[in-house]
Amino acid sequence: MTLRVSNDSAARVSEAELLTEGRILGEKENLTPGLSGEFTLRLDAGDYTILCPNATDDSAAFTVTGEPAQKAGTEDASLSTAVSSYTACVQNQVAALVVNTRRFTGAVKAKKIGRVRQLYAPARTYYERIEPVAESFGDLDPDLDARVNDVEDPANWTGFHRLEKALWPGGSLRGMTPIATKLMTDVRDLQTRVKTVKLQPAQIANGAVDLLGEVAEMMAGKQFGGATAGQLAPPADTGEAVGLLSARLTVTVGFGPSLFDHRFGLADRRPAALAPLPALPGDELDPERSHGDISVQACADDPQVAFHAIRNFARLGFGTVAMRWSQLGFGRTSSTSKSQVTPRNLMGFKTAPTISMPRTPRRWTATSGSAGSPIGPGCPVAPTSSPGGSGCRSRPGTATRCATRRTSSAAPRRPARR
Repeated sequence: MTLRVSNDSAARVSEAELLTEGRILGEKENLTPGLSGEFTLRLDAGDYTILCPNATDDSAAFTVTGEPAQKAGTEDASLSTAVSSYTACVQNQVAALVVNTRRFTGAVKAKKIGRVRQLYAPARTYYERIEPVAESFGDLDPDLDARVNDVEDPANWTGFHRLEKALWPGGSLRGMTPIATKLMTDVRDLQTRVKTVKLQPAQIANGAVDLLGEVAEMMAGKQFGGATAGQLAPPADTGEAVGLLSARLTVTVGFGPSLFDHRFGLADRRPAALAPLPALPGDELDPERSHGDISVQACADDPQVAFHAIRNFARLGFGTVAMRWSQLGFGRTSSTSKSQVTPRNLMGFKTAPTISMPRTPRRWTATSGSAGSPIGPGCPVAPTSSPGGSGCRSRPGTATRCATRRTSSAAPRRPARR
């Protein structure tokens, strides 16, 4: 079942949530006025509610009847494996969340503010990694993850962000012991719920679908997340490309060999051809600025548009991915002469020197790699050979700019709430 939603007249940012028995099965967030979107779920027979905060009629109930359509046996087996792997990964991440939150809250109670500041990010990171599942518990997620403008009475504000506010700026842990105690209790509650959670394949994929939707907006020359004029909150878009055309932007996401390890249960699924590149003679590689789990490459005729796409990706992944390295590059500036050679790219390589460049515009390869579909942590991926993979373009008299960023990631994730 695909639900298509739009914010036609609500003056404030809204979202659409599909719930059953108090649990959010799917949602489309950050629906600013005039923005639309969709999400897909496979629904069993039962009663459901659609909730749209800030709308005139903010809820609607409906009932699903009938029997679900039967899937082919091989498809069912593949989807079942994906869900099992994802669920196992989430449970492992929640176990780590419990351990790190215990250390964090213990330091809060001990009033060791320097230690608390050191332990905040490690604890918070594990929550970010499983947020798509955690926030499906609509009665628990606000206690863990609400920001001050999400609660009617600031005196009732709890969770990670309440302690974060106490730490910066200045910093005082006065009165934070009850907040720390409740946070630990809520995290243990989350762990208990996750042990029995039943996920659907579509739930796992919806995060990637949202991400692809945001890429499509940027490729169409639109601001990511829509306009946010008149709101006090920071805009969803970083703003570097406001007023610019799309400049034929393309975005390519690739996976590195390191993604296929014990963290997500993918160690036995790495394609044999997906191996670390050997060092070249004379290389002096810094391991801290090499390799990575995920690479993101944006190519456009305007370097500012490419930069804007990379920066938005970094913002979307904040708290889940950390940049290891980034590099600007460029393609051939013109195809008006058959005698012109390809330039040496800023990465140090000559770009596809054996490709014959005709006088007419054409797609060509700026880099090469292996790409797949980012589905979710622990889910099987289907790597495909991506000769070129970059989608960079060149046209007569125009410089093609590419911005590439590789990140070390806990897992691909959907945009953070709010």
